[in-house]
Amino acid sequence: MQDNEFNANGYLKTRDGHFIFCGINGINLFHPHRLHYNQTIPQVQITGLMVNNKRVKIDRLVPIELAADQNLLNFEFAALEFTNPSQNLYKYQLIGLDDKWVDLGYKNNIQFANLAPGHYTFRVRGSNNDGLWSQDAAELKFVINSPWYASWWAYLCYGLLLAFIIRSFYQYKINEKFKQQETNQLREMDEFKSRFFTNITHEFRTPLTVILGVSDQLAKEQKDQNQVKKIELIKRNGDNLLRLVNQILDLSKTGISNLATQLYPG
Repeated sequence: MQDNEFNANGYLKTRDGHFIFCGINGINLFHPHRLHYNQTIPQVQITGLMVNNKRVKIDRLVPIELAADQNLLNFEFAALEFTNPSQNLYKYQLIGLDDKWVDLGYKNNIQFANLAPGHYTFRVRGSNNDGLWSQDAAELKFVINSPWYASWWAYLCYGLLLAFIIRSFYQYKINEKFKQQETNQLREMDEFKSRFFTNITHEFRTPLTVILGVSDQLAKEQKDQNQVKKIELIKRNGDNLLRLVNQILDLSKTGISNLATQLYPG
């Protein structure tokens, strides 16, 4: 071909069947019965791979293993048919991202950016200059590993940590419930003790008050000094007993107040 650009009115068919087309760099002359189509099926090879703009060695037998941040890939390939290589066509498939074949036209490279972690297989096919496609595709397998915080052992740690938090929270609620129950039991017990001491001291104070009142009256009415001394002895012991009863009552009230302050500060 003189060029891919022709003049719109620059064509002619001769008497013997030849066709003539005028282009910007000359003419093309041919007889349609004498045209020979390219029957060579091209083989396609992946000729290069760049990862994060750095060229890496290709091993077609072993999948290429990449880190999580090595997710910018540029594949280069070629159809090994050189009759008119600039007219060779290409199509690719990236299994793991999109299983469809994608036409590239004459472009013999493709770039992928921000690929997610996973297993991939890159496949490419090519045609010769007359559109005869290769049957077998060249392919290259590669793996992009997950980052450490998304690996299986990281998820295992997350699960164990979550289980520990749930267990700790559950244990905390149980302990709080037991503490509350124990506090309520102590408060009820102290209230019972307070009522008990209050009741019993009132039971003591009533007869003691009567005894002391009667002893005062007897001491005033009694003329016999020996009997007066005995009555005063009764009165003194009664006063002592009443004082002890009052101290017991005050002690029980003070103990309840202090306990309430410790259990319910503020």
